[in-house]
Amino acid sequence: MPHAHVVQKIPPIAQAFAGFTGFSSGRSRRSVILEHLRRVARRLQRANPTPFYSMREVAGFFEFPLRSVALIYASLEQEGLLVRVRGSHTKLTGRKRTPATPVRNVIGLPVWLSSIASSPYMRTLHVDLNGRLRRHGFVADSIFFNSREDQLPEFADRLLAHHLDWILWLGANFKSAPIFLALRDRGLRQIIVLPAETPLGHDLSVYLQDWKNAYLALAADWAAAGIRQVLTPVVPNNEVTTRITRHFLATLKSQGIETVSIPAGIPGAFAETARLACAQPGTAVAFLDMITAHEICNAHPQLLAEVARTGRLGFCRGAVPVPYFSQTSVIADVVGCDPLELSRRIVDDLASQAPLPPGINARFDATYHPRINLSIYKE
Repeated sequence: MPHAHVVQKIPPIAQAFAGFTGFSSGRSRRSVILEHLRRVARRLQRANPTPFYSMREVAGFFEFPLRSVALIYASLEQEGLLVRVRGSHTKLTGRKRTPATPVRNVIGLPVWLSSIASSPYMRTLHVDLNGRLRRHGFVADSIFFNSREDQLPEFADRLLAHHLDWILWLGANFKSAPIFLALRDRGLRQIIVLPAETPLGHDLSVYLQDWKNAYLALAADWAAAGIRQVLTPVVPNNEVTTRITRHFLATLKSQGIETVSIPAGIPGAFAETARLACAQPGTAVAFLDMITAHEICNAHPQLLAEVARTGRLGFCRGAVPVPYFSQTSVIADVVGCDPLELSRRIVDDLASQAPLPPGINARFDATYHPRINLSIYKE
């Protein structure tokens, strides 16, 4: 199919390269042609993009192989002088550079690396936010950090160096409160996703995730199934997870279920307690911290699979990837929030261009999913 004719606003090729008198001995022909093309391209460049000589024209004029001319054009494209359009024509780039889609705002997404590794929920949320923000004309700037790095004063400087308009915190550690305050004092607008158990503060725009009704449904289901004791690994000295655990244990006790808290991070402590408890009927294990769940389940997969077989196994903050569970079709109970619903609401609110007020902008209810086959479960 013939290509459409392109009206060139440039002089004939012989006139443009009138200074070319032939190839001198001892010099690379390719480098000579590259120099001439670069010089002519810069001379003919206008404010806006304009057509340029085709590779066939240049190959014919210089009597040089078309394949080699294509390599020269690729070099000029890397330099930003040309744009090659497959099946169409070559253009000179314009001196006036404007983005195809104007950027509305730069949104920083601080992401704790451990959460991405251990939580399918966080991965899905992060990926969807990136794509959804870009489709609405925002720049999504992912900023990865390690444990406790978000509590250091220099972390605020690191974020400010990205020249952000907003920061979207996908989780909260209130030991990071000085960072929130420092960024607020510098005029940076902030959004934070919080569990409903966490107190509000710091004049942030908040999106709450409420787990109360889902936990009540899980507790009632376990009580009806004859569960009398629940083991819960807890993270010592962590304000957020301590508060979450306290609310969850109160819900279990309201259904007549006894609880045993096991400090996470002590080698062998969980496995020893769980083995003794699993010898008794009516035992369940509940995880309320995804990092802890990921570490313990992958360290003791067979033990947890036995818990799921003889009692109940619950992931109360979303499932975690455990290859052994997927291969052996372990059945577990999962409580989780919908990452796509959260992502959609936050980006829609940002795209509305209405200022997001401090305080609660929306509340999302978690859902209880009983008896899930982990080999086929997707967040």
